[in-house]
Parts: sequence; structure tokens; C-alpha cells
Amino acid sequence: MKKLFCILILVFCASLAFTQNIYKLDLSGPFIGYDNKTTSYDKKTGTVTINRHGNIKADAGISYWLDNMDVSAYNIIRIKYEVLGDYGFQLYANFEDNSFNWCDRCVYCPSYLTEMVFPITAFPKKFSGIYLDAAWNIDYQQFIVKEITFEKVDNPVKTSSHLMNEAPVIDTTKNSTINAKADAWDFVPQLGAGFNYWPTNGGIDLAVDFGEDIFQNNGYIKANAKRDFQNIKNKGFKTVRFQVNPGTHFIDDEYTLAPRFIEELKYYVDLALEQDLYVILCGFHWGWEYRKDDNEKNKVNPVRYESVIVNAKEQKRSEKVLKAFWTQVCAAFNNSYDEHLIFETMNEPGDELHPQLDGHDGLIDLNCAVCKSDIKIGNGYNQLIVDTIRASGGNNANRFIMIAAFGWPYSSYFKMPKDKSKNKLIPITHMYPMGVENYETFIYSDGLGEAKIKHDFELMDKYFFKKHIPVYVSETGATRSVNIIEKINMMKAFMSEVNKPGRSSNVALWMEPLPTSASNWCYYNVQTGEWFEEEFLDTVIYAAQGKEYKLSDEFVKANELKIESIVGKELLDAPAKIENWDAIQINKFARATPAKYKIELVVEKTGSDPKLSLNYSDAENKWRFVIPEKKIVQGGTLNMYNNDTTYEIIPKDEKIVIAISEKFAKEIEWSGLWINGTNILVKSVKVVE
Repeated sequence: MKKLFCILILVFCASLAFTQNIYKLDLSGPFIGYDNKTTSYDKKTGTVTINRHGNIKADAGISYWLDNMDVSAYNIIRIKYEVLGDYGFQLYANFEDNSFNWCDRCVYCPSYLTEMVFPITAFPKKFSGIYLDAAWNIDYQQFIVKEITFEKVDNPVKTSSHLMNEAPVIDTTKNSTINAKADAWDFVPQLGAGFNYWPTNGGIDLAVDFGEDIFQNNGYIKANAKRDFQNIKNKGFKTVRFQVNPGTHFIDDEYTLAPRFIEELKYYVDLALEQDLYVILCGFHWGWEYRKDDNEKNKVNPVRYESVIVNAKEQKRSEKVLKAFWTQVCAAFNNSYDEHLIFETMNEPGDELHPQLDGHDGLIDLNCAVCKSDIKIGNGYNQLIVDTIRASGGNNANRFIMIAAFGWPYSSYFKMPKDKSKNKLIPITHMYPMGVENYETFIYSDGLGEAKIKHDFELMDKYFFKKHIPVYVSETGATRSVNIIEKINMMKAFMSEVNKPGRSSNVALWMEPLPTSASNWCYYNVQTGEWFEEEFLDTVIYAAQGKEYKLSDEFVKANELKIESIVGKELLDAPAKIENWDAIQINKFARATPAKYKIELVVEKTGSDPKLSLNYSDAENKWRFVIPEKKIVQGGTLNMYNNDTTYEIIPKDEKIVIAISEKFAKEIEWSGLWINGTNILVKSVKVVE
């Protein structure tokens, strides 16, 4: 009896010790705060309702105040919950130590789980509170908070955001349904105008592991997808392009993709195909782990991210990742999908370990050993992907595959992969003639049309069209910050090149899902279903069908830009000192000059051996010299080099006049003019006739 009594005491003490290591938050208590405008909380049921009323950037969430509670006796937070929809929420541990990034203090609670464990051993011992943050860029959502506890456990490990034991997704349809005789040359024009729609571009966030919720801070609403594809089809688009970055969706060292991620991907693909749209499934992005700042990376619970890098150091790993990804995609998408589903190998493959973008001014340098190695590797990645797709058999043995180049596809160094199937490969390119954010051209000009757009398509003639190889422009367009008439005129010129006889080409407009900035790419709001600047879209949609969309006189009059001549006007805001080939740029020439003119400079020598040159960047981003007409310079001595393709001007007088031919005027019109040199103060720059 005495022995039994002792055992009971020990059990009671152990039970008491265990209960002392659990602290349960009172979810109905007074120490709860939330924003009444966006968040409501039912204390009886624990239901949190988020409604941002269309302002998706508004703060929304609920706080549990802990009043600097000592948590040193615990090593985890455990939350039990239920999500009433498609998107989860973030749990933040709040404390006063500023040495932790916001993401270090955060864990995402996925929609398909009901419990998350969040280790807190790395954090300070006193917590001011816990905050449950609504999903980013989501207007409306609900979730139930059932229990939040602080506990001490033997093995404080974060709950995986990924479901580890699900069966792989396999397309079990046996009969082939694809047109094996279809030719890419005839196929590409059928694609019509394309629309970049990318909710499946998840997995590029190294701050928070969102698991398999297809939700990447971008605002796409899963429940709206069917409506979106109906609207896209009704608008006149015939193709949607899905960028699929699977970076955070690999769940083991064998590069197994989370089956739920594949299921989510199939959900969107199937919805689009139901609308009789063509679907382009585009593979990997670039190496985000090298593009993110440290404050955008979770250091407490690092997010697993697999990228593809075009570099010898990362080649073997990247090849394994590519092969694993495409093997699993092909297993899930095969005989159930005919030629309406197209695969695209990669998205803008690059080398994040080599200073290609900075060291070579964004160009591939054929004299650089690393660049030459990367070219071979990039071409090899495409071959690996094509071989993997073809090896999966069934419809994939004859599926159209779009090929993304490392660098420019219309170049001597890009090599198309070999293919067992005949005429099924389609090289792709991305073309933004008016630039992208921070590098935009806001005025369309004949110079842009001829010196840039026409030039690029003539290169495509050389490398592809004349060889019966089509080209698909899977990204193009212009931001909404560009005047609508200007970008309409640009796309008219662009589509006239696309549609020229002897070519097989088509385009997909780049789109962002939400109008979140002044310089944005949103022409369709995925949350409201609203279209913007439809005249611009209709211009492209009609042109992709070989038709012209006519603008009304009233519309043109209300929106056209009036460009004033710059002849005789000062082009410098202030005198500019050029010491050691540190060029200054003037970008005011578009539709503001005669067909040919003269540049008048007023300069002052600031040291010995002063020199001067006029330059521009051509359609291939190569640095070029503006050759003076008749190779004559008034007020200076012209010294020519390299078969008269480069030069330097030695100033003799204060005023220097250089005649600009029509050829170079068009280059300057869209590229801008650089004034370069040494030991020169440029006091004035004018265009004179």
C-alpha cells in the first residue's frame, strides 16, 4: 500500500510539472486588440473575420497582449486553428529586441493544416504579445483560433508547412490525344494574344514558408480564377502563360515536389483549358536566394529554396532540380492534355554568381571565360529539359515546347536543343521596347520603331524565321505610366513586325494582378474583375488576329501627347563636368528634332589632354559612337580609330558643332545621347538646324 501511495505521488508530481509547462492563452479575455475597420473577432467561437473592403494593403489582424510576460519556462508556441477558405495567416511573436527581422518572428499557418508548432528558443525571454496577421493582399478571409499555448517539449521543432506523405500526382489517361503531325510554324499564329497570369508563381519568398498555399503576396484569389479565365477569354485573349516557380515546394533531398502543389497547379491549368484557352506552363525563375537582401531571409527558420543557376558551380545541382521538376510535371500532365497545353523550359535563366548584369552592362561577353561556360551550360539545361519531357512518352512525346535562352535567343551563341519530335520547338524571347520600371521610354518614335523593334525582328529573320522556326514573345508590353497613345503606337509597330509575311510569331502581354503603384502593369484587377486601358489591350488583341483596332478621333484627341521641338533650347539642367569618361546622358530627343540636325556644345577645358565623344547604346545594348556626318567637326579635331567606328574629339574652340545624320538621329531618338570624355566642362548643349 505504501509503495502504491509513493507511485501515485510521483505520478501526481509529474503531472503537476507537466501542467506547469503549459500556459494557455485566454482567447476570450480582455487583452485582445484588433482593427475594427478591417478585423472582427467572435470571442465565443474564436472566429477572426478579415474584410479590407477593397483596400488590400490595409492592416488587418488580431493581437493578444502578454504585457512583457516571462516565457523562459517554455520553448514553443502551439496554435490550433481552422481556416475557412483558401488562405492561411501569419503568427508573429512580438518582443522589444530589434535584432530580429520581421520574418524571423513569423510563422505561416497554412490553410490545409490545423496545428502549427513555433519554436521560440532563439527569442528573448519576455514577450509583449502575439499577433495574427491576415494573409497579404487578400481582401476577405476567415479563420478560427481554437487554442494558443506556450509549452515546453522535449523536441522543439517547427511544424513542416508541407504535407509529406501524400501520393504523387499521376495522369492515368492511357490514350494519346495530341496532334502528332502539328507543326510549330503553323501553330504559333493560332495562339492569338496571350495574357500572363501567374498565381502559380509561388515559392519565391525566402522570408516566410507558405507551404502549398498558392499565394505569393500577389493578390490572386483562387475563388476568382474561373471568373478570371472567362473574362480573359471574353476579352479576346486566346492564351494564358503561367510562370511556375517551384522553389519552395520541394520536400526532400530527392527534389520531390509536394503533391498538393501539383494539384494546385492542375486546378488553374484545368480551369483555363475549360475556357478553350491555350496554356503555357513556364518553369523555373532565377536564383532568388542571391537577389534577396538579408532582411528578406528568415534566419531563425530558413526557408528551403531550390533555384536553377546557369553556372558551373551550381550545374550538377541545377540539373538534378530541373530533371526532377520536369519529370514530375510530365507525370501529372500527359495524355489528358492535348496541344492546348504547352511547356516552356525556364524563365529568363541567368547566372547569379557571375557579375554578368553589372560587370558586362547586362550583356553576355563572348570574351569572358565564365560567360562562355555559362552559354554552354544554359544550352545544356534546355537539352536536358527537352529530353526529360520526351522521355515521359504519351502526349509529351509530341508536345510543343518553348525554349528560353541564356542571354539573347537571336544570337550566334544560342543553340536550339535537338529533338526526337519534328518541328515542335519554339524559341521564346522577352521584349519591352519602352523599357521597364526605372528604365522607361515614355515617348514612341520612329527611331524606337526602326532602330530597336525592326532591328530585333530582322535578327529573328536571320536566326529563326528564314529557317522555318517560329518565335514566341512570351512577355511584352508597357507600363500604365506610359501615355496610352504612345504605347498603342509602339505596339502597332511591334505587331506589324510580328505579322510580316515570312514570319511565324505571336505575343503575350505582361500583366500584374493589382494596380498597386503609379508605374504598374495591371490592366486587369484580379480582385474586382475590372479592365483598364482597354484600347491598348484591344490594339494588341486585334493585331494578333491580323486586324486593326480603330481608335475614335475623340479618344486620340483626348489622350495624344503634344511634343515640343527642342531646337535651339538648352538641354542641360546645369553645366556638367566630365573628368574620366564618366558620361552624361540627355534623353529629350524623341519626336522633338528634325530628321537631321547639328549638336552644338559649349565646353571648357578643365585639365590637360581634354577629349570628347558622342555615344549611344544600340538595340543590342552595345556602346556605339555617333559618327559626325562627313566626319567633320567644327571647333575640334576628329581622330578616328578602329576602321572609323570610334573616335575622340580634341576641342580647339569653346564652341563645337557636330552634324548628325538621319541614321544616327534615329538611334539617338530612342536611346538618348551620351556625352563622354575627359577633362571637359560641358556648359551648354543645344540642337540646331
